Amino acid sequence: MECNPHPNAPHGFLRQASHDAGRYVCECEWWDEKDYELATLEEAEAFAEKRNYEYTERCPWDEWKPTKDIV
Repeated sequence: MECNPHPNAPHGFLRQASHDAGRYVCECEWWDEKDYELATLEEAEAFAEKRNYEYTERCPWDEWKPTKDIV
């Protein structure tokens, strides 16, 4: 199968799908232009801020302390 020529199509090796199919499988095989939606810069920043906030609430890295100094 040839890769999707659309400029926004993602490309990358899908290990398990390739193993199951017995050939190289690229991410673009499942990508569809109609499912692709561009966000404004403000929407992308708001999403990143929300995602990062939720992640740090679940994984409070501020509490992590190294056991020894890393030089």
